[in-house]
Amino acid sequence: MRPLIRPPSLSAGSRIAILSPAGPVIEDHLTPGLELLESWGLVPVVLEQTLARSERRGYLAGSDAERLAALEDAFYREDIDAILCARGGYGTTRLLEHLDPEKIREHAKLLVGFSDITALHLYLCHVARVSSLHGPVLKSIRLHHEATDPSLEHLRAALFGERREFTIDGLNPVRPGSATGTLLGGNLSLVQAMLASPYAPPLEGAILFLEDVTEPDYRLDRLLTSVRMARGANKLAGLALGTFNGCGGVYIEEDAIPGFLQEIAAEFECPVVTGLPVGHTAPNIALPLGTRATLDATAGTLTVHQDAVTSKSSI
Repeated sequence: MRPLIRPPSLSAGSRIAILSPAGPVIEDHLTPGLELLESWGLVPVVLEQTLARSERRGYLAGSDAERLAALEDAFYREDIDAILCARGGYGTTRLLEHLDPEKIREHAKLLVGFSDITALHLYLCHVARVSSLHGPVLKSIRLHHEATDPSLEHLRAALFGERREFTIDGLNPVRPGSATGTLLGGNLSLVQAMLASPYAPPLEGAILFLEDVTEPDYRLDRLLTSVRMARGANKLAGLALGTFNGCGGVYIEEDAIPGFLQEIAAEFECPVVTGLPVGHTAPNIALPLGTRATLDATAGTLTVHQDAVTSKSSI
């Protein structure tokens, strides 16, 4: 396997492209995020496609060709330093077979997002071999306004290369043990759907993190069971579950979902924790894809040994 490229970090004056590779977004929802990026000294460049909506398929931010062209434009332009997705939704998987991994490696730059953007993260990690950042999309930045929420500080530090090794503690042990591996993951529905494609990294030796939203309880069981039975899952180094809000109420009440998830996660044959602060709610800590991490399920910690970008200092 080719070495992983870690894109350059950003600095004051760096230009960050804003685009919508999946679903459409409402312009007003982007304003808080744009203002925050500017307050950090960055220059957001909102591409024309960002606010598009397909006439035939209103759940897509323009046609496949339009979304692909915007994504390639952002990667290949010399005046763009990084890419921040405006929102998730659905549609990113439709672009993967048309991407050129060699050109992406040649113009490697940081891509940030979560939810449906998971498909791009897995592609970049496995096919193009470029690290990326699973973190807030521009639309969701407005959710992280509480002083006790560290999401935005982690995002800023990750963009500017100020994190080197950092630890997330307070996780809930499910299966004890400790292991080191490649950090992979994202949205459970997307990970499960991608495992049968040629674009997903192997699970062997991976520290896998998963989150989801508004998936009914029985579907969570099906999705997690499918991942557990996937090729290589019996050799996972570790499993960390994030938040799964809005997933109860069919057979299991919402407040019982955490215990329900622990029961299913305990069926994996590796160290397991729940409570990772990652998902469709606050906090949503930015995590690098493709770098090394250690999950200590006995102590309830996840230590990331290397960030997505080439670091300048540490926090």
